[in-house]
Amino acid sequence: MTKTTKKKNINLHQNIDNPWIISIVLACVGICLVFLLSVLINWPKWIVSQSSVGPTTIYTLKDNFEEQINNEGNLTTKTTISPHLLGGPIISPDDPSRGAEQAPIIIVYFGDFACNFCQEQEQIFEQALNTYPDKIRIIWKDLPENNTSSLSYQAAKAGRCAFLQNHFWEYHDALLSSNSLQPDNLETTAIKVGLDLNSFRQCLQTPNNLAETLINKNWQEADGLGISATPYTYVNNRSFMGKLSWEELKTVIDYELAQLGSGQSE
Repeated sequence: MTKTTKKKNINLHQNIDNPWIISIVLACVGICLVFLLSVLINWPKWIVSQSSVGPTTIYTLKDNFEEQINNEGNLTTKTTISPHLLGGPIISPDDPSRGAEQAPIIIVYFGDFACNFCQEQEQIFEQALNTYPDKIRIIWKDLPENNTSSLSYQAAKAGRCAFLQNHFWEYHDALLSSNSLQPDNLETTAIKVGLDLNSFRQCLQTPNNLAETLINKNWQEADGLGISATPYTYVNNRSFMGKLSWEELKTVIDYELAQLGSGQSE
């Protein structure tokens, strides 16, 4: 028994000294270390992906539109890290619109009455309508705060109540020019633009009505498009996060019109 045990000890010692065995062990240790390092690096990303609700999107807004035009006409500025549930905005009579009915340029705009940048963007859209009266149609989409008691949401609901009386844009313009979203001003603005006040009050005070349903549809649409903030604008199939200056918007519109003109000539 003693002799056998000694022989085993000698063989074990010889195996440990074998350079091939040592190389294999070191390689396995190296692979384990690389795997462990990869897990440590990617663990926070995995946690975020598991805890996120809805599409997770990263947006970038480029300034040099001329450079993008030269890059095979690619003006799309939105970059996403998750697939879209929708390929683009929904064009529907359920949303307010103004401009030329058969316009070649459709601007779909996700806005919020409480958003200062949105108010500035509105002025630029007004300039676009005046510059291209027969070429542009603007469609409004509500994207207020997800809090039905907030001033943002109540203003959106007031706008939808005006929409149901076929006076959305009059109400929209008057509310923005008043610079106040307080409840008293929502009603004052309704009187100013000639809404039926009793119907307006009932609409504004009734929960889960058609006005709220229309806002909820816009929320769901924004989620399906990966939109989480305002202002957000589509110019035909091209999408932009953040406020567009007049020069930027004009460049995009002119490029779209040129593309449509060249397509028709062919």
